[in-house]
Amino acid sequence: GFTESPNLFGQALEQILQEYQTGEGVVLIQYVDDLLIAGGTEDKVRAESIRLLNFLSVKGLKVSKVKLQFVEEEVRYLGHYLSKGEKKINPERVKGILSIPPPKNKRQVRQLLGLVEYCRQWIENYSNKVKFLYDKLSQEGLIKWSEEDDQHLRVLQHDLVNAPVLSLLDLKRPFILFIN
Repeated sequence: GFTESPNLFGQALEQILQEYQTGEGVVLIQYVDDLLIAGGTEDKVRAESIRLLNFLSVKGLKVSKVKLQFVEEEVRYLGHYLSKGEKKINPERVKGILSIPPPKNKRQVRQLLGLVEYCRQWIENYSNKVKFLYDKLSQEGLIKWSEEDDQHLRVLQHDLVNAPVLSLLDLKRPFILFIN
């Protein structure tokens, strides 16, 4: 298929959704073709979900029944688990990272970095902990994997296995922003 199809559909959906107004106390979030409705009460979310499904139907769009998570306490969105005020790491993603053997070439290092990067919010001092992988990318020729590299990788894996539940930002409360 055409590699830009998801982006083009996401842009088209964004234009269609400009005509849609959410009810009070409800938020609609779009990322490409993934939509999330969140609100203060289950009744508001249920009513808004039905309204949105009807709106999309009128516009000629169909929703995947397999992907649909209708008014759930916890939903999987963009590979994370979201619930009231919390975000959790996807255990399947962690299993995937745990099962990866040490990389043998730069392509495999990039793949590992991509997987770990997606989980960076759960890894304290992320930049320092992945530096050894970026160093591998600057090596000439084949990469050399050492026992020390194994230890660094095990630290990353340990951090992911023991990942905390993160709080979602509450803009009504004061907060301090730390940049890593």
